[in-house]
Amino acid sequence: MSVSVIAADAGGSSPVGALVLIALLVLLAAVFVVLLRRPRRRATISKPGPTAVAPTAGYGYGSAVAPTNTMAILSLVFAFVFCPLAIVFGHVARKQIRERGESGSGLATSGLVLGYVFTAIQLVFWAGLLLVVVRANNGELN
Repeated sequence: MSVSVIAADAGGSSPVGALVLIALLVLLAAVFVVLLRRPRRRATISKPGPTAVAPTAGYGYGSAVAPTNTMAILSLVFAFVFCPLAIVFGHVARKQIRERGESGSGLATSGLVLGYVFTAIQLVFWAGLLLVVVRANNGELN
């Protein structure tokens, strides 16, 4: 069976369709080769013996991890939903993180940066759209 017959069966008789079909077949063959060559994991049985335990400072179950600031998480989420609110939440989160010693400063900074960038993009978009509408109403666009 030739490539043109396969491509015609697939619904297109163009050379581009045949090349796409060949590329997909090569990709599929490569995936199978990789899967077949992958070494299989064998279950290992460990012998009982002494285990190493990392020393901890102090008593109890170790130190507590600082909780992530909720406003920092909201800042990053709202950067994609409503950008100006991400800027407000980001600044509030950074202040709370400094005061309370919580984690999440990277989230707050990411939310701030994305909030500022997306807000700038939206402002440019809306200004351009306003300019087009004003020029269209004045008859300057034909």
